[in-house]
Amino acid sequence: MRTLGMFVKWPRPGQVKTRLARSVGPEAAVDFYRACVEDMVDRLRLSGDRRILAWAPESPAAARYFSTLAGDDFDLWLQPDEDLGGRLIRFFQDHACHPDDRVVVIGSDSPTLPLRYLDAAWDALKDSDCVLGPAVDGGYYLVGLRKPIPALFDDIAWDSSTVLTQTIRQVRQSGATLALLDPWYDVDTLGDVELLDGHLAALDAAGERLISPRLRQSLDLLREQTDGFHPETD
Repeated sequence: MRTLGMFVKWPRPGQVKTRLARSVGPEAAVDFYRACVEDMVDRLRLSGDRRILAWAPESPAAARYFSTLAGDDFDLWLQPDEDLGGRLIRFFQDHACHPDDRVVVIGSDSPTLPLRYLDAAWDALKDSDCVLGPAVDGGYYLVGLRKPIPALFDDIAWDSSTVLTQTIRQVRQSGATLALLDPWYDVDTLGDVELLDGHLAALDAAGERLISPRLRQSLDLLREQTDGFHPETD
């Protein structure tokens, strides 16, 4: 079974997009994050055989929000109160349980991620134990497994620019076979937002328009607020 897990947080000031918030303020950062999540969920509703929103933190309001967002297309899975490594371990333990499972996890920081990258990840897991999608900031935008490898997420400095390097080390030590996807970019800072804005414009010009109405509206508001973006302030 091709399973897609998307790790998401309830949009709240001070809890999401904190690096972007330093440039645009917490409320604008939350609005941008919410737009990314909601547009991505809509784009992913037909991806794979099963889709799961891995949400946090636990609260009645967050549960209502994600239940409404998921609709009939996503299952919900509450992230445990652990660091990212612990949460990833638990997710794969819960969902990579059978020989035919191919489980891929993404976050919400790559709103333009092509859907073909997900298909490539599931295809790679036919022959490899692990697949990683390198992010240009030194982390990764996707990780996939066909069986749990708990050691994969041990001793990782999650807020550093060496997450990918450390994870590759853990892959080697575990003896797992590895496949790599092409690099892609995350959106964490105002400079990244400018890159995203330009990328969407380029896609439009090339006739490959990405359907992302909430994201585009959020970008328009950020452009007005920052007078055309000024990434040097990041």
